[in-house]
Amino acid sequence: MTQMVIKSDAGLGKQLMWTETHDGLIFRNEIVSVDNTDDVITRKHLTEIPFSCTYSKIGRASSQFKTHQSAYVFTETSFGSFSYVFEFYSNNTFRQMIEPSAYPVQVQLQEMLYISIQAHTSLSNTELFVESCMATPKDDPSESMHYDIIKNGCNKDNTIVVYPSSPSEFRFEMEAFKFIGEFNEVYISCTVILCQAGNPFTRCAQGCSTGITARHHHHRRQVSAETGRHSISQWPLHLARSLGSAVSSVNLNLNIVWSSDLQGKGVEDQI
Repeated sequence: MTQMVIKSDAGLGKQLMWTETHDGLIFRNEIVSVDNTDDVITRKHLTEIPFSCTYSKIGRASSQFKTHQSAYVFTETSFGSFSYVFEFYSNNTFRQMIEPSAYPVQVQLQEMLYISIQAHTSLSNTELFVESCMATPKDDPSESMHYDIIKNGCNKDNTIVVYPSSPSEFRFEMEAFKFIGEFNEVYISCTVILCQAGNPFTRCAQGCSTGITARHHHHRRQVSAETGRHSISQWPLHLARSLGSAVSSVNLNLNIVWSSDLQGKGVEDQI
């Protein structure tokens, strides 16, 4: 038998899942193994040890998330009205779009994601530039916990494969991942720019660059040659549990002692 001692000063109600009974609330969480405590995402099934504790407190909790995002439409003086479409596809031919009714999209860890961003405009001779893409565990691009997929026009995720496409479309694939902790959804947001094709002074022509160079360009951009930066999103991706995950295949005999400063109470569970 192995004994683990887990201490928390924040109390048992922080970021926990709970269910309500006639007598009170049952809080549940999991101890999750990680290779590096600085990581925010993983592509491996981690060892998960569930535990629970009960309090005689009655309450209700609910959650909801937004579903498929439709086209984003913008208007600027030099470019008129234009739009961006951000979609997931079923394979690398990019012929079969995942229907809006299928959202949230169910994926497994390390499953390939096929992503397309398209610009639609009545102007000819334009090109699309995807300057950045990032993922968050919530439907808020400003969430402090995030993972950079593309930054300053440079691929940051090492599983990205970019596919050839027209100047008005950006296609790529990458492996599915999840955020470490009690998060099952991934929300992806990208910053995009539409430029006059062939103009060497636009952000599109600059391509992958350092943060300093990109910020300098932001202050001197030619309004008639490129649009402003626009943020577009598509979500959610729901990470499904695999039947072969570590928690289902490891038989653990642990005596876990939970020590909490909440009301001076302790909980001891036998797993």
